[in-house]
Amino acid sequence: MSLSGRGVTCFQFLAFRAKFGLRIIFRFGAMPGGGHVSIGEMSKGNCASSNEISGGAMMHANVGGMSYLYLGCSIEVAASDLSFEAATLIASTKSLIDAELATFRGCGTTGKQYIVHDSTLARPRASVIPGFGAETRDNAIIDNRLVHSETQQ
Repeated sequence: MSLSGRGVTCFQFLAFRAKFGLRIIFRFGAMPGGGHVSIGEMSKGNCASSNEISGGAMMHANVGGMSYLYLGCSIEVAASDLSFEAATLIASTKSLIDAELATFRGCGTTGKQYIVHDSTLARPRASVIPGFGAETRDNAIIDNRLVHSETQQ
C-alpha cells in the first residue's frame, strides 16, 4: 500500500514472507512541510515492526493534546541527506513519547533531536535520536528529570 501526492510517495506499507513468517516494513518518504506521524486529542499510537525513513519532513513524529506515542521499534534512517526542519520528535501539551526501547540506526539528519514543551520524553537506552541539539520548555520531563527551560546546540 502506498500514499502519494504531487509525484512524491510519502508512505509505503511493505509486507513479504521471511524465514520465520511475515515481515512488515513501514517506509516514510518525503513530506515537505508536514510530518510522518501525528497523534493528538488524547490519542495513543504505537510503532510496529520495522520502520524506514527515506525522506525528510517538518518532523518524524508529533504528539500533542495529552496523547501518547510508544516507539519500541527499529527505525532506520535510510537517506544521507535527510532533514527534519523542526525536529525528529516533538511532544507538547501534556503528552508522552516513550522511546526507551527504540533503536535508531543509519544516517544522521539535520534539525533538532527533539522539542518537548510541557510534556515527557523517555529517550532511547541503546541509541541516539537523530539530529543535533534539543529544545525543552514549560516543565518538560526528559528521562524522568524535570527540565524547566533549556535549548541545547
